[in-house]
Amino acid sequence: MGNVNIDEMNEEVNLYLVGEKLRFLADVSSVKGMEFYHVLGNIPKNGRFVHLAKVSIPNVVENFTFGFASSLTGIMESFQDTDTVLRNVSDKEKDEIDIEAEFNADDTHFILKGISSGKQNNFQSKASWEGRLSIDCFNFDLNSREGRGVVISGKIMNSSKRSIAETIPTEITPNTGPMIVHFSEKICQDSSLTGGKGSSLGKLTELSKDFQNFIVPNGVVITTVAYNLCLQEKLMKLISQLKKVL
Repeated sequence: MGNVNIDEMNEEVNLYLVGEKLRFLADVSSVKGMEFYHVLGNIPKNGRFVHLAKVSIPNVVENFTFGFASSLTGIMESFQDTDTVLRNVSDKEKDEIDIEAEFNADDTHFILKGISSGKQNNFQSKASWEGRLSIDCFNFDLNSREGRGVVISGKIMNSSKRSIAETIPTEITPNTGPMIVHFSEKICQDSSLTGGKGSSLGKLTELSKDFQNFIVPNGVVITTVAYNLCLQEKLMKLISQLKKVL
């Protein structure tokens, strides 16, 4: 939860982030020629979220469309059929992009119609992997309900020149290794040593060197090695008892 200011409003509004924690799924930067198109939106009046995606990977899949729409109780409902349609048509004269989609979820048939400004924020990467990423805002109607969202699209031109696995030492055990590491150290990207949040900060610091359009503050992570050293036998017994109760 946090506060944001939208479209130069005089007062800040509350922002609630609803989602699911995901771990590292794959290094998509290694998929040369992959194109992706994501549409994410929210309807303020009923709180419904929707996420549509279309992905093409050479010699694997072409225009594969998938996504979900949340129910009014907040449950994520995946699309129920394979006939989901997601179209985007550019109008150069109006400098706009029309977005249309049709899908079934939560036992309901949805029709989405929206217009994005066509004034994308474009990002280019030529360091670790070569590709482009565009982000744009759009307004839409979902079954006659007004909403707002973002459109994220891009393409990976060339595959990654490096592997995250190659940059992280593997000779680490709970009883060896440093007790404190800096965000900029390669070892900080090892989740077994720095945990989920610590390793994420390490990876973001690495990415900030490539993109150079955002900054990660300087900082350090207290490692799992330090945590294990600080655990006393009495405290470990109490933790063990709590685990049995829970």
